[in-house]
Amino acid sequence: MLVTCLSDINIIKSNQAHELLKEFGNIYTRIMNPTTDVFEKRIAALEGGVAALATSSGQASQFIALTNILGAGDNFISTSYLYGGTYNQFKIQFKRIGIDVKFVDGDDPGEFERLIDDKTKAIYLETIGNPGFNIPDFDAIARVAGNNNIPLITEHVDDIKTDLTRAIKKTFA
Repeated sequence: MLVTCLSDINIIKSNQAHELLKEFGNIYTRIMNPTTDVFEKRIAALEGGVAALATSSGQASQFIALTNILGAGDNFISTSYLYGGTYNQFKIQFKRIGIDVKFVDGDDPGEFERLIDDKTKAIYLETIGNPGFNIPDFDAIARVAGNNNIPLITEHVDDIKTDLTRAIKKTFA
């Protein structure tokens, strides 16, 4: 009986979803909630952004950031200095949905430039590379991205990395 009641409630919500989504606000916590909303606004303010999106993991944020600008047949360029899970997501999972990644062996800005073609939609870096703790030349790679009118997407999950990425913002300002 409990399962039936929950199914009935879900059916009603599903049938009314188009009406509920017309109104702004916290209507369903899987879409948004007040706590997450405050957190996202504060992160955006701290980082000087217009908005932020909280995700449950770094790989979820990478996936959302990249798949919002790439589609099947597109590619992006990444350093080879990546966390293993990120490397696998890029090499295996993105390939399954038709998105190609071109890996630069290291983080030489000239190599990023060399790999850009008409299907390249982004450059991806980790602010501190894995496993060697390398720090890319953000200014130079940001110039490569800017000169080619493509975004530079950086991963920085640790607080110590935040100051390192301020240079990127200045380059695109």
